[in-house]
Amino acid sequence: MSYKILYVNGTSNIGGAEVSLLSLLKEINKDYFCPIVVVPTNGLLTEKLKRFGIEAEVIRITEFSRRKFLQFLVNVFRLAFFIRKKNIKLVQSNSIYVAEQSFLAAKLAGVPCICHVRDLAPVLGAGMLRSMAFKNAQRIIAISEAVKKDLVEKLRIPENKIIRIYNGVDTKEFSPDISTNNFRDEFMLGSKKLVGMIGRFSPEKGQEFFLKAAAEIIKENNEVIFIFVGDAKLGSEKFKEGIIDLSSRLNLKDNTLFVGFRDDLPNILPVLDMLVVPSRAEPFGRVIIEAFACGVPVIAANSGATPEIISKDSGILIEPNNIGQLKQSVIELLKNPLRAKQMGQEGRKIVLEKFNISKHVLAVSELYREIICRRRNVSSNEGK
Repeated sequence: MSYKILYVNGTSNIGGAEVSLLSLLKEINKDYFCPIVVVPTNGLLTEKLKRFGIEAEVIRITEFSRRKFLQFLVNVFRLAFFIRKKNIKLVQSNSIYVAEQSFLAAKLAGVPCICHVRDLAPVLGAGMLRSMAFKNAQRIIAISEAVKKDLVEKLRIPENKIIRIYNGVDTKEFSPDISTNNFRDEFMLGSKKLVGMIGRFSPEKGQEFFLKAAAEIIKENNEVIFIFVGDAKLGSEKFKEGIIDLSSRLNLKDNTLFVGFRDDLPNILPVLDMLVVPSRAEPFGRVIIEAFACGVPVIAANSGATPEIISKDSGILIEPNNIGQLKQSVIELLKNPLRAKQMGQEGRKIVLEKFNISKHVLAVSELYREIICRRRNVSSNEGK
């Protein structure tokens, strides 16, 4: 018997949450679970879902707002109607922004709800309704111990309500063995050293910090290109324009490359000499495990969940916003390619042991079975 699971996502653009969702849905056992995804509009996410043979339904999804309470309520009822119509057995919100609507619609439809939490405080900052959704959801999936700690300490969510399940990566899709010539040829990069950063353009992601360190690095090594992958669709267009302008003001135009959003990261990551993750507070750092899977060493700010992923043998942790430390770490790895290679190998080993997609799918599937079986047993007892 196949149980229908409804995933509620607040955007049709692709960010880390959507990549993680797609990774799960591609691998989950379709003989046991039938995934359906609700999105607010058609877009790149719906295209990918359909490509994978996964049903996608467009329904208005809104974050709770007192100013638009009536519209929010209408959307809750629409979603509840869809849940009943499709005979959904379990609802999962794929981010905190849709937690309220997902929980209330599931409650009205009489089915359990899971909240997948992918953010740290203060992003988590919850009003009464979101707090109620968190506290009354069947379970909360936290993507890291750092996120779990925030939920317990800052939102007062009972610890036994939360299960920590790390994201996973497909180590066949992300691999050091993938040819990297296409990306170098596309941008005529030749044999230049490549230092990359991947993420949406938003202040907390640290592009400004990365650029300022780059300006110091080229004083010692001008044969480096700093690659920026990402766009502003889930971030800030104004901030992105400011970063490009800063690149010019720092005389980095010949040493920076802004490639925009790319969905071919398995082809890009292996070409990098290292990846930099300068986020001030990273709830997980999916791009870290993707880089590790490709055998790429990582330099990251020591904040949020990054210490849960990076060991001293697989990468380098630096203090957030410490330009001197970042410069020194990049220069060190550029001068020691053997050490960089060994770090990358250790990173892939960590992913295979701890962050592979099979482990992630197994943990999520076991949670689904536990909730569905408990619900079925309760229903059986009530019918006696």
